[in-house]
Formats: sequence, structure tokens, C-alpha cells
Amino acid sequence: MQQQSNRTLPFWLDPTVFNINQERPCANMAAFPSLETLERSNGKEDSPWYKSLNGLWAFYFSNCPNERPVDFYQENYDTTDWNTIEVPANWELQGYSYPIYVNDRYPFAKNPPFVPEDDNPVGSYKRSFELPEEWAGMEVFLTFEAVKSAAYFWLNGQWLGYNQDSKTPVRFRITPYLKSGTNTVAAEVYRYSDGSYLECQDFWRLSGMERDVYLTARPQRHIRDFFVRAEPDSSHQSGLLNMEVDLIQYSDSILPAHLFQWELREQDGCRISNGALPLEGPDDKEVSLKISEVVPHPKLWTAETPYLYQLYLSLYTEASTLVEIIRINVGFRKVEIRDAQLLLNGRPIVIIGVNRHE
Repeated sequence: MQQQSNRTLPFWLDPTVFNINQERPCANMAAFPSLETLERSNGKEDSPWYKSLNGLWAFYFSNCPNERPVDFYQENYDTTDWNTIEVPANWELQGYSYPIYVNDRYPFAKNPPFVPEDDNPVGSYKRSFELPEEWAGMEVFLTFEAVKSAAYFWLNGQWLGYNQDSKTPVRFRITPYLKSGTNTVAAEVYRYSDGSYLECQDFWRLSGMERDVYLTARPQRHIRDFFVRAEPDSSHQSGLLNMEVDLIQYSDSILPAHLFQWELREQDGCRISNGALPLEGPDDKEVSLKISEVVPHPKLWTAETPYLYQLYLSLYTEASTLVEIIRINVGFRKVEIRDAQLLLNGRPIVIIGVNRHE
């Protein structure tokens, strides 16, 4: 795949480009192969379908793009003389360049969409990993939770894509690029991009892979995304639970029919609602489901009584074999403005909070 053929501007200076080849955004979720492994877990890190890539990466720091090692992502490129850097971290806090603090001005001369090419540090990252054997036949995704400010990504010398949204996750489907044994991931990170013009706020300018990097595996057909809205009705005596669930498969193989199931539980594990839907058109690569039900007399969420239910979303084969299961916390509440008054569950509320502007 050619990265920038016939282009007059690199991606990091082109306002029309801010991501390439990324997976569509989706809800944050942790999938498990069984209820037992889910119940024993404290988060996605405990799933057998999760593998962290945090830790030491080979790292090369360049003061500007023209000095970067252009072909470093190739598998036969020798990085034995490179330094190492912790991930996640900002490279300015690891001894490379320096943090910059400004408030309402830019750290470079304004000339949008351009940023200084002679003073725009580039960090080249590279590391290897072994793919778990039990992931054979599954879909595998690579996630960078935050990379600032712009970055190109490769796996086993093959270009994955590009990202320029430094505070949101970057997620790639890497199944076609994987091989048995050792795999190598590389990232080329730019301190400044045309997106830096959107970041003129009152905080420190830092760079690098700022949050976790990890792999996740999912069944060939799985829950891609979901949206849950839980609100009391107008009388605040019943709850309305509305769910939108998207399922996906990437391969062309014909999979057996599947059954989607949901279950709402109290905090003590008591089941108060459940249901199931067969997936019509089992050969469809994408299926969207909409589910609505009434929950009598729910405990309402407030800051003083932050009661959360547990919602289980599951996918089964036609033979009732569990494919995957996801658990999320759900609170019934309704926020509205009526007659210029902010209301929570029909009662006036005053918000006391802290501003975090990123």
C-alpha cells in the first residue's frame, strides 16, 4: 500500500486528512470467553483476549522530519543501537526535547496549516510481540489509546494507517498482517501537525504515546458496538431501557446462526430482566439490533445514591455455545433542562465540578 503517492503535502500538514484505515469508533468494552472468567476479572486486562504492549520500546529521536530514519518500520531494519523508552509516556519527560507551556498562543509562528519543519521532533517507536497461540482463527485488533500529535503505524513492515486525533483511541484490525511467531509493530510520531492549531489551550505541550497500547482478540462474529440509554419515565416509577447493538464479521466465511442475549442484574446479582433475539440473515456481515423494555421501580442514580445495575450482553451459537460475553454498568437517570432549570430525575440540581480541557 502506498502511503502518500502523488501528494503535495504529507498527511501531518494536510487538513483534509486526520485518520486512515482506522476502525470505526465504538464503545469501550471488555469481552470474555466465559461468564467465569468475566466474574473473576477486574477489567479488560484480565481477559484472555487482551495482551498489553506497554513497557520498553526501541526508540529513535529526531529533531525534525528530514532527520528521521525513513525505513525503520521494515522488518530487517536494525535497531540494536537505538535507545529504549517507556510506553506509555511523553518523550519530553524521558529526556528527549523539553515540555512547552503556553496559554493563549502557539509554540510556533502561525501559518496554518503549516508547522515548522526544521523544529518538529519525530519519535520512531518499534517493538516485537508473540501472538498467543489460543488466538488462532480470531480477529485481532491493535489499539493505541492516545498518540500525540500525529502518527503513522506499521505491522510486520506493512502500513496500517494514520491518525491525527491525539486524545482519542487509534484502533486497527491487524488480522491480515499477522504471522505465526514474532510480529513487529512500528509507529512514527510527530510532535506537531496541522491539528496542533486546534490545541491552543492552557496546558503543557507534550508528545508521544501517552496512554496504553494493547492487542485484543475477538471471535469472527462479535459485538462491534453498543449504546445503552436507561432513563426513568415521566412518573419516575418505571425505567426505560433502550439498547442499540451492532454485530460484525469481517471474513467471507459462512458462520452458524447466532443468538444475541441480554440480562440486567441488581448489584447483588439478582436477575430482574432478560431476553434474546436470533440474528436474522446469519450471513450478513453487519447486523444492527434495537431493543426496548420497561423495568419496574428502578433504583435511580444520583451523585448521593450512585446505584448501578449490571448489564450482560452475550452472543451464542445456535447450539447454545457461548461465543463472548460483555458486562457494563448501567444507571437509570434523566438529565433535562425545563423552564431554564437543570433537573436530575425531575429535581433541581446545582453542578459543582472541575474543568478538564483536553
